[in-house]
Amino acid sequence: MASGVCFRHWLKTINALFSLGLIPLIGSIIVFGLAAWLVEGFRLRWGIGSAILGAIALSIVNSILFFVLRQTGLVAV
Repeated sequence: MASGVCFRHWLKTINALFSLGLIPLIGSIIVFGLAAWLVEGFRLRWGIGSAILGAIALSIVNSILFFVLRQTGLVAV
């Protein structure tokens, strides 16, 4: 019984990781690529690597900003 509960918890964690983390990250990478394609003067110097780094940086800044806004009461949970 304990191993089944542990497995279900692990499965929920993996599901949350994919649905809340990986999919938005891929979406951000695609948006960075589209921006480089559509906006003149905006380019990705190292290709997909630049898009991945930009998406990770965007995610970190977004997390910090939401944390600060939640602590000040400007954003509801």
